[in-house]
Amino acid sequence: MRFVPAAVFLFAFALYANTLHHGFVMDDAAYITGNATVQRGLAALPQTFRETTVFGSTGENFGPYRPLTIALFAAEVQLFGNDPHRFHLVQTLLYALLCTVLYLTLRRLLAGRHALLPIVTSLLFAAHPIHTEVAANIKGADEILSLLFCCLSLFWSMRFVQDGRLRQAVAGGVFFVCAMFAKENAVTFVAAIPLALYCFVDTTEGTSTARRRPGMSRLVTVGLYLAAGALLYVATRAVAIDSIPEKISIINNALAEATPGQRYATAAYMLLYYLRLLAWPHPLSWDYGFNQVPLKTWADPFVWGSLLLHAGAVVYALRALRMKRLWAFCILYYLVTLSLTSNVFILILATIGERFLFAPSLAFCLALAAALLAATGFVGASDRRRPAVLMAVLLVVLGFSVTKTVTRNADWRDNYSLFKSGVETSPNSYRTNMTFGWENLKAAQTETDAGKAQSFYSIAATYYRKAVTIYPGIPEDWFNLGLSYSGSQNVDGAIEAYTRVQTLNPGQPASCYNLGAIYVNRQMYPQALENYRCAAAADPDFLDVAFMMGLCYQYLGDPAHAIVEYENYLRRHPENPQVLANLSAAYRALGKSEAADYYAGKLERAK
Repeated sequence: MRFVPAAVFLFAFALYANTLHHGFVMDDAAYITGNATVQRGLAALPQTFRETTVFGSTGENFGPYRPLTIALFAAEVQLFGNDPHRFHLVQTLLYALLCTVLYLTLRRLLAGRHALLPIVTSLLFAAHPIHTEVAANIKGADEILSLLFCCLSLFWSMRFVQDGRLRQAVAGGVFFVCAMFAKENAVTFVAAIPLALYCFVDTTEGTSTARRRPGMSRLVTVGLYLAAGALLYVATRAVAIDSIPEKISIINNALAEATPGQRYATAAYMLLYYLRLLAWPHPLSWDYGFNQVPLKTWADPFVWGSLLLHAGAVVYALRALRMKRLWAFCILYYLVTLSLTSNVFILILATIGERFLFAPSLAFCLALAAALLAATGFVGASDRRRPAVLMAVLLVVLGFSVTKTVTRNADWRDNYSLFKSGVETSPNSYRTNMTFGWENLKAAQTETDAGKAQSFYSIAATYYRKAVTIYPGIPEDWFNLGLSYSGSQNVDGAIEAYTRVQTLNPGQPASCYNLGAIYVNRQMYPQALENYRCAAAADPDFLDVAFMMGLCYQYLGDPAHAIVEYENYLRRHPENPQVLANLSAAYRALGKSEAADYYAGKLERAK
């Protein structure tokens, strides 16, 4: 069995080898490339413990506090600059290391069971497609580090319970503190680690002259130093960052504006949704926000089915826990590690997230491995029968998992491919439609080929239209829809979109200006002038709005007002030849030849 750790490592690494040439995506900008703290490299390491994770990109000192993860990114910037390929290499190595440490931990924890159980569990865990959001996304290093340190804490806590050496307890505590400072959801392992030790490590007291068996007192000690590690994190976080609570938007979490009945009914349904993702991880999406999973009520039979299923599982687990059944551990570990992100007890900044299943999925993989072994006749720890049937079944399961993982990795190549996959797998999500619309709008604005640019604008308009249909309350989305419609030659659609911006955010200068430009092109000068006045009232220096107002007055046959606007513009742009020419013409129309000649002369000198 000495080759197994290396085999697990290589298997896990190979699964994500096709991400090594991927770029930065999504939140990587806030965590790495756009984070001023991270960009300082090793010099920023002390600073990472004095501010929030994204302070370097947002300037807001409240929110997630994961200094160890940010310190890792700062060290990588120091070593590699902003080379995403190197970051993905580190990410893949970390994931492979986690899977290897997981195997070594399970091998010792499950020493009384069949030797194949930790091997099969580790392979299933490594290949589970639900992990692609974590392993293929550089920002997901927080989840990997947190679970890696939790596994190491469990390993050394187990050694302490068995051997009773102080240095083992210290190692267990230190690794747990590291897990907390990597990502805060490690706090659930304050319960999960003692649960694992109780279920799989002999904690009976011995009084004979033979070697004394570890007792429950050591298990209590483990619980105490884990709790102390969690309190240390909480205290450090409270000192380092502001305590302003984050406002949860309905865009991120559909439960934010739900009634109590809807909230708990939907949370119960989402527990069933998570089980479905574990058992059948297809399709996968980077976002399950508003309104991909609509609010549920207690009239929904799936809500009651989920409630009864989970309640029954808890009752069974609590009764079987006294007999230290593996299934009891799997159920309780799964629910404990999912508890903080399930939206049952507290609302978080997401409705559903595949990353929230990263640690809980271990329970599923362990239960599936145990079921496969039992179904193929591997029951006792010393069973040595030939594993042909087991291998055949395992290859089928792993074949699906590997195929899904490798193909899903491709979606994380860049923002465009990721957001494109999002609108296909979560078509009713506001965020998937909005972000894909934005990616196409950016592509259109940088495309030099007119035909391709118009195609990008058209795609952007399609998805922005869907986004504002799902959630119509954000003026920036309507503005971008207006830009997309303008670029795709849908002028009426652009007018509607810019008008909606004014309804949601009266006086927004860019939408007023763009409406004015549309009306100028249609020779509807009174309407154009009205919108230019709107833009000027919000920002007198906005682009060339004074010039455009002068132009509208000139087209309307009002040279006197045109002169006022042209001269207002000239105070900021004194050498503009078009304005000088128009001023000369306006003065000449009023019969003021001297002024007309003056500006005509300035025009000649400007040339």
